[in-house]
Parts: sequence; structure tokens; C-alpha cells
Amino acid sequence: MAIHRSNVRELTSFTKKEIKKTFDSAYRILKTEGITLLVAPSVQSFGKILIITPRKVGSAPVRNKIRRQIKSLFYEEKLYELGFDWIAIIRPAFANNSFDEIKKLFSTAQDNLSKHIADQNESKNS
Repeated sequence: MAIHRSNVRELTSFTKKEIKKTFDSAYRILKTEGITLLVAPSVQSFGKILIITPRKVGSAPVRNKIRRQIKSLFYEEKLYELGFDWIAIIRPAFANNSFDEIKKLFSTAQDNLSKHIADQNESKNS
């Protein structure tokens, strides 16, 4: 499913009900010192991302840069097409990561998600 450039904002907007439902059905696919990534089956026809950046992470410009980088990766890598809503919980150690390091983390998370889906399908077939 292709998202038109004018609808990119929809990839990061959640209602309170959507947030609750996403957290209730989410499972962790990656945890490092600086970030925890959770995924849940998408509520809509495309996936969304919720980015949680507490004040402890850094100043407002630092937090905004992190959010922009993650949103950019989510859009460029077309993670919204996977049919999952993502939750990124950021911790202070994450502020030191370069864009390439963040990209590697999301690539690892995507691999972990693929393995999880394969394991689920295998267990259903057994």
C-alpha cells in the first residue's frame, strides 16, 4: 500500500484508543541500552509509528532530531507496509547514535519481526 506524500503525517498520529489497543497487543522485537521497539498488528490498513522521547533524553532539539530521523527511516524503508504499528521508546543513551546506527537498529528489528512472524506461522501449521 503506497502512502501519498501529503498523507505522511497519518503515519505518526494516534488516537488515545489506538494507543491503548497498540500497547495492549504489542510485543518487543528489539531492546538495547538506548531504545526499545515494540510492534503490534496494525489497526488500520497501514502501519504507524509512535515515538516516545522523555525529557531525560536531551534538550528539545535533540529529541526532535531523534524523532525526525526515526520518522524518516519509517517512511523511507516503507515499514508502514508491513502491517504493524510500531512503538519506539527512547532512552538517554540513544541520543549518541548516528543515523547509520539507527538504520542498523531498525534493520535488526525488521529481521527480528520477520523471524517472529515465521515462528508464529510455523507454530500454527504444527
